[in-house]
Amino acid sequence: MTLSIVKRTEDDLTQWLATESGFISGLCHYDSEPVVLEPYQQALLDNRSRFRWVAKSRQVGFSFLFALEALARCHLRDGHTAVFVSYNLSDAVEKVLIARQVYEELPTAFQKKLVTDAKTELAFESNAKGRRLSRIISVPSKPPRGKRGDAYLDELAHYVNDREVYTGSTALILRSHGQLTGCSTPLGRRGIFWEIASQELRKYPHHTRQQVPWWLCRFFSLDVRRAAVEAPLMPTEERVVRFGRPVLVEQFDSLPQEDFQQEFECLLRRRVLQLLALRAHPPVHHRRAALGPRRLRRARAPGAPGGGLRRGPHERPLGAGRLRGGAGPLHVPHAAQLRGRALRGAGGPPAPPPRCPARGAPQRRPQRHRNESR
Repeated sequence: MTLSIVKRTEDDLTQWLATESGFISGLCHYDSEPVVLEPYQQALLDNRSRFRWVAKSRQVGFSFLFALEALARCHLRDGHTAVFVSYNLSDAVEKVLIARQVYEELPTAFQKKLVTDAKTELAFESNAKGRRLSRIISVPSKPPRGKRGDAYLDELAHYVNDREVYTGSTALILRSHGQLTGCSTPLGRRGIFWEIASQELRKYPHHTRQQVPWWLCRFFSLDVRRAAVEAPLMPTEERVVRFGRPVLVEQFDSLPQEDFQQEFECLLRRRVLQLLALRAHPPVHHRRAALGPRRLRRARAPGAPGGGLRRGPHERPLGAGRLRGGAGPLHVPHAAQLRGRALRGAGGPPAPPPRCPARGAPQRRPQRHRNESR
């Protein structure tokens, strides 16, 4: 597939190359081949919203697109900064490698001087007066504080600290008038990515949303235009047979259907957690055994040391018995609700019986107050 571009005048060509999509389509090459943008990639480049949110299939080219857009803006603007936040360090390095390779294949007349060439950062010096630097910075999943510019949160749903990263990234676009882009393959109905993509908990009116399943990508779909209309109305198996290329059919046969729908069809799978049944240890009667004069021994409750009913993040067990689950101690976030309530089968100790004096011991009379009448 080749891309032919016809411009009327030299001014039209200049104006087109001054845009991100024109710079990428007209000047960028990867592996010695010109870059051809997909329609959904073109739609993201044309989106000028401050918050862009993309739910996508695997391997549809958004990480590659982010590297190209950042490289284009660094060459079209002075003092621009693009910050990539990735799932781990290897993914962070990969985006910089893509931008570095595409930069090497740019025409020399359009290249800015590369002054910083590191695994996680590229810096380009402007040819204009002032020699301002434009940078591409890539970091693993942590809040990119202390910077400003465009922020790209790639595979946000898979971060362990996704909410913290999102909260620390929104301020990057305030003074720079940049864009924050959240893009990920879904991972169930959880996390900040799901909240913004679905808006089931509350509305996010300033975020524009885009959904890219596999049938919109020409590397996976036999007929993208027809699939865009017919595939959403079909069940998964039927649209895979009708529009899927052999590589996608192999993926469908290799995965459970729910996993395939989540990884390639942007389905927010509802995860069902099955709790293990709780078991209670038999009751323990705290008997006393005489070991000598005035020496008593209390029976110990069964179970592992430190077990029992625990409260929240604290490790100190409550005096409520030895209630344990199949996978360890049961943690209760609100222990105040258990106060004053009997636990069925918990095996708590009964109230100690009153102590009786030994036979033949002298009886001690209760002492009376001095003002009490005899």
